[in-house]
Amino acid sequence: MGWRLCAAAPIAVMALLFLCSGTATLTRGWMPRRQRGLVRRPGLFGWAQVVAGLALGVQLVALLAVEPAHSTALGVPAVTVMLLALSLIPFSHRPPGAAGRPPGR
Repeated sequence: MGWRLCAAAPIAVMALLFLCSGTATLTRGWMPRRQRGLVRRPGLFGWAQVVAGLALGVQLVALLAVEPAHSTALGVPAVTVMLLALSLIPFSHRPPGAAGRPPGR
């Protein structure tokens, strides 16, 4: 169980950072400085951070579950679905007429 706790600590910190940052973006409009010029839709950015924090939380629960079979059954499908949903978010940042163009052109 010792290696699980060592692996769980950074995951827990990252999950909390994502959840806090996403909540701050959704409620107050605050964003990290390096993201301010790049993000066109702050609400969507905030929701993406909240979902990423939840995905890390599910991984954390799966890592700390007592039975390895339960952690696999819980963690892998849930995190896969959440991370696939997160991978679609960059496509929603494009302007309506830029479907075939790469970003920035």
